[in-house]
Amino acid sequence: MHRLPKFVYLYSMGQIFTLMVATMALIMTVPVSMRLAPTAWLVGLPYGMQFLAILIATYPISSIMERRGRAIGFNISAGAVVLAGMLAYVAVTTESFILLVIAHVCIGILVAGGNFYRFAVTDTLQPNLHAKAVSYTVAGGIVAALIAPKMASTLKNVSGFAEFSPVYLMLSVIGICMFVLIKILPHAPVKPTKNTENIPLNPPVLQQNPHIKKYLWTLIVLAMIGQGTMNQWMLQTIMHMRNIGFNFEHTGSAIQWHVIAMFAPAFFTGGLMQKYGEVRVVLTAMILLIVSAFINIFFATHTAFTTSLFLLGIGWSFAFVGAGATIARLIKQYALSKRWQGITDTAIAIFAVVSTNIPTLLMLSIGWVYSNILTIAICLFGFILMAKNSRLYYNSIT
Repeated sequence: MHRLPKFVYLYSMGQIFTLMVATMALIMTVPVSMRLAPTAWLVGLPYGMQFLAILIATYPISSIMERRGRAIGFNISAGAVVLAGMLAYVAVTTESFILLVIAHVCIGILVAGGNFYRFAVTDTLQPNLHAKAVSYTVAGGIVAALIAPKMASTLKNVSGFAEFSPVYLMLSVIGICMFVLIKILPHAPVKPTKNTENIPLNPPVLQQNPHIKKYLWTLIVLAMIGQGTMNQWMLQTIMHMRNIGFNFEHTGSAIQWHVIAMFAPAFFTGGLMQKYGEVRVVLTAMILLIVSAFINIFFATHTAFTTSLFLLGIGWSFAFVGAGATIARLIKQYALSKRWQGITDTAIAIFAVVSTNIPTLLMLSIGWVYSNILTIAICLFGFILMAKNSRLYYNSIT
């Protein structure tokens, strides 16, 4: 029986802190922006800038981690959230929309760095423990999903403070806790001979066997599909439910089950990957996303929407954990540059930015049914791509 070392749970705590901040930022951004934005069309700007910051900051943080170690990158992200909390507190207190936007940019930097906890946890582990360790680290999200909304609700209105300002101060407190955690985390030593300059993105091993690189890119594409589909349908389902008459409680309960489904499977996804292999897990993710879209097309009840979002969450988890753990294994197995991790998260961030901005466009242009048909086509493409390139890769190494 292979037991995980205790430090894996410390890395999971880093993921919990990161996702607590991200969840509270999501909960607060709309009501706070509605109050501070000078015009209605700027309400989405803070959250949009947060995702843009994730996109821009991911690759530089990856490069810093490769050259100077994981701790430096994690400390940058922790410092960013401490600053974010203070800036947002001042923004709410003085009603400064510009400061709020800058605060969300800092939150984006935190998320960009925090996304690497799932990679860092594998640095000093044997390959047979990678999938399980990544699963437990990502599973920290379910803890964050349970704690963050309650914390935001409790601190939203505190006597003597502007509405929401104590919640933003809590972000700074979480950042300080992250500094402490980073100090006690075990980090793999930096090896000067394996820096960015000495390990190109296309080393001899990838040139000798091009199927390795093709498989890497396939996994990145599948992770992008999982992330993009999840972001799009989480928002578009809420919009559609409200359009056809469901109230806030109905949409809230559906999203709650979606969030649980996103992170709960991480506790056993690693075991499924060890037993059945990452290919079957990632292919199952595409099937679940397709089934979720079919439910949306043919049913319009609260139970149907909840079931669809639940399957969407599980599909995202299988795609995200399955592809992420396999990418980490390939990087270590073939001694590839850690910049592949940065490429992975940058690609995912691109889809995250796009997918959070297209639901309204899709609803107004092609509508609910054809949006789902488009999703089915994209996921079917991902299924075929994974089935083909995984087979070519494994045939090439046997």
